[in-house]
Amino acid sequence: MRLSTKHLHFVIPALLCTFAGSYPTVLFADDATPALATTGTAADPAGPFTLAYKFTVGQVHRYSVAIDVIEKMISGPPTTPINIHVDLTTTQTIDSVSATDGAATERYQVTATGATMNGQPIALSSVKSFVPSEMTLVLSPVGKIVASNSAPGKATVPGFVNPNALGLLPLLSTDPVTADEAWTDHVPLPSIGVVMDDHVTLKGVSNNDGTQIAQIESKYTSAQPFNAGTQMGQAKNSGPSISGDYLTKFDINAGAVTSSIGRMTRTETGTANNGGQGAATETIQTEVRTQMTLLKP
Repeated sequence: MRLSTKHLHFVIPALLCTFAGSYPTVLFADDATPALATTGTAADPAGPFTLAYKFTVGQVHRYSVAIDVIEKMISGPPTTPINIHVDLTTTQTIDSVSATDGAATERYQVTATGATMNGQPIALSSVKSFVPSEMTLVLSPVGKIVASNSAPGKATVPGFVNPNALGLLPLLSTDPVTADEAWTDHVPLPSIGVVMDDHVTLKGVSNNDGTQIAQIESKYTSAQPFNAGTQMGQAKNSGPSISGDYLTKFDINAGAVTSSIGRMTRTETGTANNGGQGAATETIQTEVRTQMTLLKP
């Protein structure tokens, strides 16, 4: 189990299909906690607040996305860390809204605009091999993926990837909630064979010139480990552990995400051939940092 670009197949497909955006900046210091600025706002009462995505046929949202994938050896032979940075723009369009349950069919168009590995430019064609240029999701008013089609002829439920687990499309409460109230859901990631526990908290609501902005914290832990077996032709001693921590700003009036910042971390211990000297135990950590911001029309 050695660091390589191939080993990043876990995170690249899961994160290059994101649907909210950011400006390409350094996301965190190594030990910094993600934070969303609330300067210039006044706190609202504790609620309760009804949180829901508001879908209108023809509605278009554009986002900018910055992703950093950092993979390093925690224990084992010393290796050079891999750091991949990708910039994307995405456009999401509401094609239809169900009159029965309010579920919306949203079409996502994803464009990679730049990429580097360890500071050196890499071909966008290598990024595009992981990114469906267009995909469609059917979403409930609380953001749960009902169905998707990630590419022509490749339909899956609940999806090629699940943005519910990436802080990009937080699962909202089905009931009105007050500040500091929490709810829990489960998020499947079928592309990597794991189910995540999603612990969501409404951290508070601010009022900015009559616009109510909810700050939503999402914390993820792997509820169901990967199946035992092999990965990349190497034996695994244990299934990977996965966790995530995201903060999202949600415009209650518009029913849309305006920004999100966070990280997902995957740690895996396995064995690899140690140059003919027998099997060696190695632990690799992959961290994915994302920052997303809604672009103005």
